[in-house]
Amino acid sequence: MQTAAIYAKCRGLERKAAYEVRTANVPRYEIPLTLPGRYAQAASLLESMVSARVDSIYRERKWGIPEKRTVCELGKLLKALQSESRARGGGETSANIGPNAARELCIKLSFKCPFISQASVSDVEKFLNDPRKRAVDIKAGGRQFHLKKERGRIVAWQGLPAALAAQIHVAISLAHLKDMVETGCLEAAVSHANKSASLTAPDMQGSLGNMFDYLAKDEPNPKVVALAAILLEMQKEGKRCLVVCEGDEVRKDIELFIKESFGEYSKMVDVTNHPAEFCARPNKAYDEAILFTPSERNIRLLWNIGVSSIFSFIIRHTRDDDMYWQNAKKEDREVKRKTWAPENVRQGDLLPSYSAYVDPGD
Repeated sequence: MQTAAIYAKCRGLERKAAYEVRTANVPRYEIPLTLPGRYAQAASLLESMVSARVDSIYRERKWGIPEKRTVCELGKLLKALQSESRARGGGETSANIGPNAARELCIKLSFKCPFISQASVSDVEKFLNDPRKRAVDIKAGGRQFHLKKERGRIVAWQGLPAALAAQIHVAISLAHLKDMVETGCLEAAVSHANKSASLTAPDMQGSLGNMFDYLAKDEPNPKVVALAAILLEMQKEGKRCLVVCEGDEVRKDIELFIKESFGEYSKMVDVTNHPAEFCARPNKAYDEAILFTPSERNIRLLWNIGVSSIFSFIIRHTRDDDMYWQNAKKEDREVKRKTWAPENVRQGDLLPSYSAYVDPGD
């Protein structure tokens, strides 16, 4: 995180219009933010990469192309294609679990795919001998079969062609990467790209690497700037805060930023991507909650822990808007305009270890 640049930006933070929604007597402040230009360009590029992989699939089947190709929508596409392939492949094949179950099942499968071999028998036997696994995929002849243990039997059915399945999984990973880019979290996006098994192809890694280099030249993450501004104000008042986000990568980035930036006060700020677990913890009281990644479900959870107010960071015209209003109640839409802004941060407000990095003339 570019801590010095973030603090410098906080010092000149202008007042922004925010919306206040009151439900269960807990005010919720929507902090509207703008996605930096380079990030918006990258998100558009990733959307095009997803479109190039899935739009032809929709058209071939005369299915309507969704307006937004989200992870959720692509998951529905994958499930529909799997059901289609299962029906085309003749439905299920099964065998009673026993000493010869693997061989018996593979003999039956060989009528559907002549490339089922002794190696496939070994794969099925490993699956049967592992009590922890309830389902597995095996590949043969460019096809894949889904296997599942079910009531003393092993059931198998033909899945998608391996190349088509891989194409959809790449699209899903790219859509997830777009979500991360739209939150402005470059470090989390890089981590996801490096860990995703669907994005390991050399040409893909090269394209994404160039994109990340391009993004690194942009201004600081607007959500982190807003987070720093709010925490600086909460630090003055000695308030305990809970920051809620999505994903382990984003959580780790936020935790590191707060620890490095706020020193001793960081002990009064918890960060989680599993708020339900925090709501269930005894003797954990928070004054304020900050939704780094907004969702209606998280708001309901935070009401239950009795915070004084909830701040929601929303980068307009991105996934934030979709997630925030996805299942919103009727009263959530009846908002009234209110202004929230921290005091302009002065040189003396910064922690000593970072004040030296901020130009007093800014």
